[in-house]
Amino acid sequence: MEKITVTTSCHNMPCIELVDAQIKTIRAIKYIVSNPFINTADYRLSNRAGAFVQGYDESNGWILVEFWQPDYLPFVTHVIETLQKIDSNAP
Repeated sequence: MEKITVTTSCHNMPCIELVDAQIKTIRAIKYIVSNPFINTADYRLSNRAGAFVQGYDESNGWILVEFWQPDYLPFVTHVIETLQKIDSNAP
């Protein structure tokens, strides 16, 4: 699994940015951020964090997710835990 850390984007916002990530990781993060089901942790934590996919490129393994609200650390933890579950279930 790729290492997820919070940095500062070129827009001076807290973010997670991955380079050379696996396609399944990029797709999972995009889904977590945009999950429309309001009764899920994805939805609640993403909204609380103000998470926003600023951009991605699957062919280069790149994704940038910015946080527009100060309460983003629970969301980052949720992303890491979800990706760990995905990896542990992989064949």
